[in-house]
Amino acid sequence: MATWRAQSEKWDNVSQAYESDVVKFTELFARDLVEAVDLSAQDRVIDLAAGTGAASLLAAGRCKNVDCNDFSNDMLSILKEKADKMGIQNISVLHADGTQLPVDDCVYEVAISNFGVIFFPDFPAGLREMYRVLVPGGRVGVCTWAPPQRVPAFNVFSGTLEKCFPGKSANKGRVDVDEPMLEAALQTSGFDDVRVLTVSYDLVMPSAQAYWDRMANGSPGSIKLLESLTSEERDTFHRAVLENLHEKFPSGDVRMPAEALLALGTKGS
Repeated sequence: MATWRAQSEKWDNVSQAYESDVVKFTELFARDLVEAVDLSAQDRVIDLAAGTGAASLLAAGRCKNVDCNDFSNDMLSILKEKADKMGIQNISVLHADGTQLPVDDCVYEVAISNFGVIFFPDFPAGLREMYRVLVPGGRVGVCTWAPPQRVPAFNVFSGTLEKCFPGKSANKGRVDVDEPMLEAALQTSGFDDVRVLTVSYDLVMPSAQAYWDRMANGSPGSIKLLESLTSEERDTFHRAVLENLHEKFPSGDVRMPAEALLALGTKGS
């Protein structure tokens, strides 16, 4: 209980910044995720660690209903507000520990997570919970970032940190996996027919400062990192990131690729 409540507070604290600075980018990958799980009009869907609804809101138009789970009540409040404004009525929110859902076994035809379950303190427990709540024959889709070397969009932030302060690393708060690791994790959780695809989009920001704002404020890990630095160290880090980006992108616009892994599987009949 204490662990997920602590997670709730961390994500509540970044919910507004996440919605304004992060979601427009993760929505690109959510489209691929929703397309890949091949929803039908009668499917009942659960979105684990749904955040502010990048995948849930897309899925809602293709299925019977979506239950949106998250640690963060503030994230879910934003999601519900967006759904109401869009006139989407087949969405419900579920503020709960995603590794111990207050849901019976075998309820949903589809379980999805778009850059969500990878932030669980116990990532495999989240996958097992997705398996538990699926009906036999149900489908799963999980999107996560590729290994760091394949996500240049994030490496300017983490790489500059390590150059400025050798030995210090960004606490991402997520599990880094490659294709074999992700495939094995789903298989160990019970899923069959597991396959892992790659998806890539460019992170495009209008300026170096916009990139800094997105990276510095969009996750609890970044907030915790900056809080661990002195005011002088934060200023040094900030300047170094901006200088790095100005050198790479003298025109001002920042464009860097980010690759994600999209894992799909089924629960045996």
